Amino acid sequence: WLPGSLVTNSAKATDALVMEDDGLVTGDVQASGGATISPTTVIKGERRFNAPPVKIPNLRIEDYDTSAKTGVTTYNSSSPGSNQVDGFAYRDGSLNFNSGVTLNGGVVYVKGDLTINGQISGEGALIATGKLTVNGASQSSSHNKVALLSKQDMTLTGTSSNHVGASGLLYTEGKLQADYADITGSAAAPTQDTGAIQFSNVNMLQNSASTNITLQVGGPPSDLNFSSYSGNAGIGGGGGGGLPYGAVLRGG
Repeated sequence: WLPGSLVTNSAKATDALVMEDDGLVTGDVQASGGATISPTTVIKGERRFNAPPVKIPNLRIEDYDTSAKTGVTTYNSSSPGSNQVDGFAYRDGSLNFNSGVTLNGGVVYVKGDLTINGQISGEGALIATGKLTVNGASQSSSHNKVALLSKQDMTLTGTSSNHVGASGLLYTEGKLQADYADITGSAAAPTQDTGAIQFSNVNMLQNSASTNITLQVGGPPSDLNFSSYSGNAGIGGGGGGGLPYGAVLRGG
């Protein structure tokens, strides 16, 4: 397991970063403003507040549009007939996977809202220009490497007895909210005006198998490789003031 860190470019005086109850961070925490941290929270790395902003990776959701790809499957209904996705898939309008989804190298691009009820497994990507919502049980496994991208809010919701799981990358231009979730990978909400992250009852882990995800879809950027960002207080493998992999990042 690799250390996991938190960073925010918010410059708020006292609540750029807020950690309540019995939180545990095995890496560093950094904020461009101040922080409110519970005395029962454990931070094993450095605490850096009122720090310079870091470079947060910024993706363009529209670059991953699959509508013009050769062999693309176009969904004409909001409810697909199968929860198996092979290759490229596209939906103009809302899309609901009501029995989970298995990606066999599948890349699903939804021009609208995307909802998954149940387990997400396999390797690939789920992309929405609207909201992306994951409900119910989902296994977080080292065999799964899935990128979840949304232009609007992303929400993962499980229960106290049945956590929702995600393995890979979470990226949203809206707000990222997770409750009763187990996440293996990285998460980012980099948009200055709308970016915010709120985790409650969440375990976030990182291992080398889930560090890099590459999507060959449209124009650049196609590599979703957060570990490649380094430099002064950037995301890297440590050194030079960098943050270790497995970071949670948000905009101002």
